[in-house]
Amino acid sequence: MPPSSNALHHLLLSEELCPEKFLSGWKRQRDLEEEEEELLQACRASSSSLAADHVATRKQRKKDTSAKMFVIDRDSGEPREGTPHDSLWWVNYVMCPHLMTPRMLHKFRRCFRMPFKTWQELVDKLNTEEIFAPWHHGAKNCFGTASSSLQLLSLGALRYLGRKCTFDCLEELTFISERTHERFFAKYIEYGATNLYTE
Repeated sequence: MPPSSNALHHLLLSEELCPEKFLSGWKRQRDLEEEEEELLQACRASSSSLAADHVATRKQRKKDTSAKMFVIDRDSGEPREGTPHDSLWWVNYVMCPHLMTPRMLHKFRRCFRMPFKTWQELVDKLNTEEIFAPWHHGAKNCFGTASSSLQLLSLGALRYLGRKCTFDCLEELTFISERTHERFFAKYIEYGATNLYTE
């Protein structure tokens, strides 16, 4: 650490240190401080670059290892990543409920342990409950895209309860990640124990 101004003045006046030696030492000290500052800046830049590379690598790894379901595009005939709107559950139970035949209604009740009409009423009810706000109609996730369908998630919860289905099987049936099904199922059980059970 460089000497204080009083100490410098004392040294300059004493016979132990001549002005030339003091100036040389002061310049050497200044050069060392500048080199130290440059080294610190280089270390900070390198650390920031490494941190950015680490985050990018983690995002890329997460993106590459995520499960994807593919369908054949009806227009181009080429494979493309599927969406929940490509699932059979969405087409049959959400988009075209008016096409449900008596046999399909019977199979629905057997598969989901609930009449089709009762399930539609349940979905309308869940769409007003605060506990399911992340999946309400028109809701968006943290990335600004539409949240997963409440209809498909509720069907997944009913299938899990009625048929001992696994979450990865639900992902294949709905094109919604098993982690999302797991999160919704936990909320559904909580809601069922506190609200549905008392009705």
